[in-house]
Amino acid sequence: MAETHTVLIVSHDKGHRDLLANSASGQGSDAVCCGTIGAAQGSLIRQHFDAVICEDELPDGNFEDLLQYARVPLGRKVPIIVVSRLDDWDSCLTAMRSGAFDYVAFPPQRGEVERSLDMAFAESRLSERLGAKAAA
Repeated sequence: MAETHTVLIVSHDKGHRDLLANSASGQGSDAVCCGTIGAAQGSLIRQHFDAVICEDELPDGNFEDLLQYARVPLGRKVPIIVVSRLDDWDSCLTAMRSGAFDYVAFPPQRGEVERSLDMAFAESRLSERLGAKAAA
């Protein structure tokens, strides 16, 4: 039986959320969608996510706000994939240096999202195994 993952999709645009959720669910993942950083933070408190796909700019902040929140208060590292309308090297480097797991230009090809999620899930599994060994 295939492992089911849960992905948080954060985008202010319903069409973008639907597109990204379809990519995640086409891969067999469950998607939870929201439109603001505040809603995403609330979702991260209430539920475990294996990965987050977040637009770079949202009405109440940007992906860096979520990066900081998803790392420190939760006590675990949630891989965050940044989706941006900016398809340039400088924007990608800025996101990656800030701690993003991956960077995808919008509109992403379905295969790009699936590849990025596969890598994020593998990283989550590795982090959980290393955490379990450290706690033992």
